[in-house]
Amino acid sequence: MIALRIAAFAALLTSAAAATTWAAIGFDPETAIMGYSDHLPTRKAAEKAALEQCAFKGGGACVVFSVKGTGCIAIATGEDGWAGATGKDEDTAWDAAEKACNTKTRDCGAISTHCND
Repeated sequence: MIALRIAAFAALLTSAAAATTWAAIGFDPETAIMGYSDHLPTRKAAEKAALEQCAFKGGGACVVFSVKGTGCIAIATGEDGWAGATGKDEDTAWDAAEKACNTKTRDCGAISTHCND
């Protein structure tokens, strides 16, 4: 009985931690270089880490997308543009990024997703 209570409490703590952490993608639209972060305590920390990783990999003009909790981020690129989006899961983020990209340009496809799960 005690083991069950401990397991339930651990699951509750894990769930609460996921709901209060952040993930981000830093993306350079010119080079398609990306940096990632996840499970960080604040949006600022997640965005800073993703931007730093993007720059470290050679990105020159990195932009950032972030998500709180157990969501996902996706980046889609097309013929003359790109877009980023978030969603509750990888498929939702993927679809939203492609849809947003297709409002700006043609032939969009998601090139990266990152989840905070």
